[in-house]
Amino acid sequence: LMSLDTEKLVMASIMLHSSWATIVNIVLIVGSLVMVIGPAALAGVGVVFALMPLTARLAQKMQGLQRQSTRYTDERIKVLNEVLQGIRIIKFYSWEAAFLRR
Repeated sequence: LMSLDTEKLVMASIMLHSSWATIVNIVLIVGSLVMVIGPAALAGVGVVFALMPLTARLAQKMQGLQRQSTRYTDERIKVLNEVLQGIRIIKFYSWEAAFLRR
């Protein structure tokens, strides 16, 4: 769980930096497109902005699936840790022979 928290913190810092850089890039690219192609470039920009709600819905759906996947991963790790702890106890008390006889 700590690695997920750390990963979220790193991603937040990256996104914060990317937010202002993205705005600058969009302005420069749209300006370049308008100079090269002309006003038709604005139609393409309009399509991109029109598809933003669809992209947002898909991102929310993927976030829900990621949370669900994380829940299953947490359960799997919990079970694996219990198994490993049981093996450690068996090894610590030298009960291997007793378990092999069963």
